[in-house]
Amino acid sequence: MYNYTIEYKPGAEQSNADALSRLPLPVSPRTTPVLAETVWSMELLNSTPLGVKEIQAGTRSDIVLSQVVKFVQHGWPDHNTEEPFQPYLARKEELSLQDRCPIWRNRVVDPRK
Repeated sequence: MYNYTIEYKPGAEQSNADALSRLPLPVSPRTTPVLAETVWSMELLNSTPLGVKEIQAGTRSDIVLSQVVKFVQHGWPDHNTEEPFQPYLARKEELSLQDRCPIWRNRVVDPRK
C-alpha cells in the first residue's frame, strides 16, 4: 500500500525530535520500573483464593458471564441487550480477556459461583 524511501538525516537536522531524546538522564537507573498492569497480571499471582482454572470453570458455567466473554471476543450486539448484561454493557470499553478470564480494568471479574 505504501512505497517508502529511507533517507539518512543527521540528528542536528531533525526538527521533530522530542525533548526527552535530547535530554538523557545523568545516571542510568539500576532497575526498570514495573508497570502497574504487570503487577496486577494474573500470571504473576502465585497464591490467590481462586486460581485461573477455577475462574475459567466458573466463567464457563455462568450463563451471563460466558456470554459476556463471547461479546468481548466477537463484539457486542447492536441491539439493546437484556437486563443481566447492562452492567457489562456500560463497561464494555473497559472489559478485556486474559487466559479466557474476563478482566475489568485491572481486576478479574469473579463468576457468581
